[in-house]
Amino acid sequence: MLLGIAVLLVVLESGINTAVTSVTTVSRTTYVSYYDAYQTLIAEADALEGDDFYRIEKDIRRTKNDGAYLGYPSASIFSSTTNAALSTFYRQMGME
Repeated sequence: MLLGIAVLLVVLESGINTAVTSVTTVSRTTYVSYYDAYQTLIAEADALEGDDFYRIEKDIRRTKNDGAYLGYPSASIFSSTTNAALSTFYRQMGME
């Protein structure tokens, strides 16, 4: 009986924690809805910058890997294996 209550509490706590702290998801339609508009902007940036060294950063991202997903030069990355100091540096530079 006590074991059953303990398991129930753990499952309940895990469910509440997931609902409160997890990253929300979007539909595939929403996820790809702005892809063409981004490609147009990236092409304009390429035309303006030419072969010069440059990077693009967005204020609002759909993912933490938008640069890789959309194919533009970006310093922002996401990796569960990234060194914590690098993540902290990026956050301080406004590139979280």
